[in-house]
Formats: sequence, structure tokens, C-alpha cells
Amino acid sequence: MEIWFLYAFASAVLGSAAIIIEKKILKNAHALQFSLSLAITNVFVSIPLLLFVDLSSIPMQAWVFMFSASVFGSFAFLFITKAMRHLEISIVSPMTNINPMVLSLFAFTFLGERITSTQISGIVLIATGAYLLEWAKYHSSFIAPIQELVKSKYSPLILISAILYGFSSLMDRQVLNVDGLAVSPFAYIFIVQAFISFNFAAMTLAKHRNSLKEIKTAFSSQWKLFLLTAILVTGYRLMQAMAVAIVFVSLVIPIKRLSVLFTTIIGGEIFHEKNIFHKAVACIVMLLGSYLILAG
Repeated sequence: MEIWFLYAFASAVLGSAAIIIEKKILKNAHALQFSLSLAITNVFVSIPLLLFVDLSSIPMQAWVFMFSASVFGSFAFLFITKAMRHLEISIVSPMTNINPMVLSLFAFTFLGERITSTQISGIVLIATGAYLLEWAKYHSSFIAPIQELVKSKYSPLILISAILYGFSSLMDRQVLNVDGLAVSPFAYIFIVQAFISFNFAAMTLAKHRNSLKEIKTAFSSQWKLFLLTAILVTGYRLMQAMAVAIVFVSLVIPIKRLSVLFTTIIGGEIFHEKNIFHKAVACIVMLLGSYLILAG
């Protein structure tokens, strides 16, 4: 079995576990407080990675790309966290399958990559899966899923998050790929997580100057869960980065996205959510669409 496949599958398992624990923490913490607390913990957890890197050898262009990616990634994480806090995990997790669709459209727009008929089929499947996902809550109405997506306060955050992650992924390609700047995955994970921590600290101070005390209270009451989540998040990001450094991202992401199916089924059962079977079917349809986009 190829080593990159093991890295990608490990990333899927760790990522799914991280999301489930994040949902549990978010029951008692606001999205921005949670994001900053987790980001800081991520930095401390990733400090040992510095033993394997030489920061002085990283070109300035890579630093610019990594900081830019961290900005897009920070806002994307905050928006998806807000959605996760207020919506069912078995709804939010499958909806993240729109990310490959957005990335494909961005690659077409900004990198000049062509969109094939296979990728168009994938986009149609993702749209169908998104409809089925909402339909799981409204079996009796054909237009109710569309009305829900339009009216929902938090569903648009998932789309905005996907767009921001699309920009972040384009920069990841340039930094990690052997044909690009070829920055070490160990250096990349530590630097980006440090930048993300800085970004959330800046956002927190700008929005709530007195919220650091609240964050300390929230962190102290759930520090074990934050630590476990940080280990899982750092682990899945590192596994994904190591896989991307070996092969094309189009091979890695379909395996990594299995975390969405794991989260939908396992997380939905843990939090006693309804219609898990229908949501899992919708998730599988979207996963197939994601595969066609990335394989096309």
C-alpha cells in the first residue's frame, strides 16, 4: 500500500475525531472564543515540529503565501465553526463537500485549468447531494430544501467558508508541492498554525477587548478537550500535508474527504441527530461528486 494513501486515510480518521470533539466543545463556547483557544493550543502542540525544520531556509515568497493562506483559512474556520455551533453536525459535515467544487472553479478561473465533462458531472452530483441533505428534513415538500438554504442564517456561512478555503488551497499548492516552493510539511504546519493563532488573537481583541478573560474561563473548564482536539487537528493537517508533498492533491483529497462520511454517521449517532441514513446517502452522493471533480 502506498505511503501517501496511509497518510491521507490517517488524516481522514483524525479529522473526523477532531470535528466530533469540536462540536462537543462548541456547546459551551462561542465560535471566536473556541477558535482562538484551539489555535493557541495548536501552536503549543506543534512546537516539537521545529526540531525537524530550518526556518531560515524558507524563501520570502513562501512566507507571504503561508500568511495569506492563514488569513483565508482563519476566516474559513471561523465561519464553519459558527455553522457547526448552530446546525447539526450531520448537516454541516456533508456540506463541506462543496469545497472541491469551489476549488475546481477557482483553478479554472485563476490557474487556467480546464473543466472537463467529468468535473461538470461531479458539480451536478454535489448540488444534488446538497439538495438531498436538506430534503432529509422535509420529506413532504419539494421546494422546502431550497427555501431552507436561502433563508437559513448559517447555511451561507458554509459556502463562504468553502470559497475562502478555495483561496487557501491554491496557496497550499504553491507552498507544499514539489514543483512549487517545496516547503517542508513540518515547517508549513507550525508556521501556518502560528499565523492562524495571531489572526484569531487580532480578531478577538478587535471585536471584544475584554473577552480574553472569558476565553480563559472557557479554556480552563475544557482544557483536556482542547488539548485532545489540538493533537488531532495538528495530526490530520500534518498527515494531509505529508501526503500532498508526495503526490498530487487531487489524489489525496478524495481519501481525506472520507472524514466527512465518518463524521456524518458517527457524529450524528453520538449527538442523537435524526435521519442519519438519508444524510449519509446524501453525503455519499456528494463524495462521489467530489471524486469526479478531482479525478476529472
